[in-house]
Amino acid sequence: ISRINTNAYALYAKAMILRTQKKYKMALKICNQSMTLDKKHPYPWNIKGRIYFDKSDYIKAIESFQTALKLQPNFIPGHTNLGAVYFTTGDFQASAKHFKSAINISPGSENAHYGLGLAYERLRLFSQSIKEFEKTLELNPKNKLAIQELASLYLKEKQYHNALEIGKIMQQSGMADANEVLGNASLYLGKPKDAETYLKNAPEKNITVNYLMGFCFMLLDRHDEALIQMENILKDQPNHYGAYYARAALKFYLDKNLSIENDLQARWGDQLNKALFFTRGIVQASKDNWKNADSNFRLSNGMVQGFSIDGIERQTLENNLRKKELPYLNLGLLYYFKNHYDIAFLKFQKAIKLNKQSILSNYW
Repeated sequence: ISRINTNAYALYAKAMILRTQKKYKMALKICNQSMTLDKKHPYPWNIKGRIYFDKSDYIKAIESFQTALKLQPNFIPGHTNLGAVYFTTGDFQASAKHFKSAINISPGSENAHYGLGLAYERLRLFSQSIKEFEKTLELNPKNKLAIQELASLYLKEKQYHNALEIGKIMQQSGMADANEVLGNASLYLGKPKDAETYLKNAPEKNITVNYLMGFCFMLLDRHDEALIQMENILKDQPNHYGAYYARAALKFYLDKNLSIENDLQARWGDQLNKALFFTRGIVQASKDNWKNADSNFRLSNGMVQGFSIDGIERQTLENNLRKKELPYLNLGLLYYFKNHYDIAFLKFQKAIKLNKQSILSNYW
């Protein structure tokens, strides 16, 4: 029996080597040969599953991994590999189920925690995803894939202090996106000077870095530089909504030549268009075109949950808005949408100082 097992394991090893060499036909042949020595071992079925997975034959891969688990229900690689196949095929619920099974069997499985984090992320269970990636790093602090995922999720979930700390870990590890993460986090922590320094040191000046740099300039009251930054982004990427919206707000704030037809086109989808309609209303109000201003303000209903001017007469809007407050009101709204609430508050305060009776500035 010992000699049979030894021979079987030798065949398993040979099959795995052949798989890594992409000699799939020979590897499958060796797997089948090994089964004649031990029909109850999950290894050859697991190797076959990996071969089919490599070849994108996901149905056969799933069947092979399931057979391995029938032979040995607590076979961890069977669960982690099924989790990977289901993730690849888009069945994230099934993927999470098998990664959790692997963790129940072996709580210290780094790959299972990482895989479960990915599945939760696709299921939009972001807080649970973060916990799994944090556990992955607890098991292996050098797992760069988990570090990268955490950086993205911390920023997405507005955990900016955590994003700053993970950015420092990325920097120590020599990861390319470290300065971008540090700059992004610093920006939202109200430290635009720090953010500017980090972003200047980012090795690759991509669209995201340039866009964040534009907001650094805005928060540092360098609005002319910010406008140039947004215009340059739009030259390279005309469909960048954030830069498009920011450019319009900056042009109006700086009293530049703002064109409703060119700078405030409603071509971005219903929800994104609403903010542009509001800015259209602001621009038209500044020109005493109250009929069109009123129409556009009403088209902005719902741009954030609960916002609506239904029930407010046009004459009321006209009587309660003043031209001098409008640039601050409009720029404040941009900051509000970008979650820079402290700066938004200051802009709304400035608008109210200029017009204490403002119906819209007081609302925001």
